[in-house]
Amino acid sequence: MKIIVVDDEFEVRETIKNMLDGTGVEIVPVADAIAALLALKNNQDVDAIVSDYRLPGLGGSDWIELVRHYHPTMNLVVITGYEIARDKIADVVNVLMKPFTKQQLLAAIGL
Repeated sequence: MKIIVVDDEFEVRETIKNMLDGTGVEIVPVADAIAALLALKNNQDVDAIVSDYRLPGLGGSDWIELVRHYHPTMNLVVITGYEIARDKIADVVNVLMKPFTKQQLLAAIGL
């Protein structure tokens, strides 16, 4: 399994990477939505995207709509600490509320 992890905070990307160590998941870490789009273009075998909701530049609902437009069946897992965001997007993506556990992350990406 290969996933793209999108978060502007290095520490969050590293935490997710550490949570997935030993699971056989290949991680492509990126800091923003534009880099994630390039990673999708260069990695056609991506199984899921784990992304922060609030990203610099292109983020939130606009980012979700863009992913859904070009990759309608992609498993998109959005992480957020904002209840309002969860309520707004829960019907179109998997939502993980911060803080989340390794077990919750594994379930969200389908492991």
